[in-house]
Amino acid sequence: MITQGIYEHYKSTPEKKRLYQVLFLSRNEPDLAILVHYTPLFYDSDDNLTKNGINIWTRTLEDFTAELEYNNKTVPRFTRISSTIES
Repeated sequence: MITQGIYEHYKSTPEKKRLYQVLFLSRNEPDLAILVHYTPLFYDSDDNLTKNGINIWTRTLEDFTAELEYNNKTVPRFTRISSTIES
């Protein structure tokens, strides 16, 4: 089960880290699906999606924990790397 903490996105690189903080889980009322709510811990000036001030994202648990093909490997979409933000 996903818990609060810091997760790294599969497209993260050493030069351009893609870290996210999972804030909480909830249930979607119509189908009772578990939803993961998270926020990016980076700023991308080219990202038009966050320029409107909305910076909380939601995915189903199934989508958040999915495995994908990337660079000819099967990798998790997000990997938990820490329970807290480190300074």
